[in-house]
Amino acid sequence: MEDFFVTPGKQTTNGFGAQLAYRSFFPLGLGLGFSLEPYIGFQWEKGSQLGNFGSIRLVDVESNIFQIGLRPGFYYFLSKRFAIEASMGVLEYFQNRSEVSPEFGGQTNRQTGFNANLASQLSLGFSFYLGKGKE
Repeated sequence: MEDFFVTPGKQTTNGFGAQLAYRSFFPLGLGLGFSLEPYIGFQWEKGSQLGNFGSIRLVDVESNIFQIGLRPGFYYFLSKRFAIEASMGVLEYFQNRSEVSPEFGGQTNRQTGFNANLASQLSLGFSFYLGKGKE
């Protein structure tokens, strides 16, 4: 009698996403201000996992993810057109729908949640503003 083991191997995920955002600025004085960035987004992913060094296909999954959220941040104008920006965290609602291919059971999973994490996802950047500039 022979034992047969399947070892997880290569996992591949491909996809694309799009996000629409609008940033509102609230000046606090002396070039410093607070910003809020509401956004809405969609993401599609398709992935597969192979076992035994690529010789056995274990699962195929397709996912659709919808997000709507708000990113808070701060900015500081170095001049009329240049600013340093920092955003941290996110308040987000999301829906994720995943489908396993029919040949692997055809299971559909739905996940809905709210993410309120203001302590992570720190991003820093420089911005150049076109137009009249800061008054």
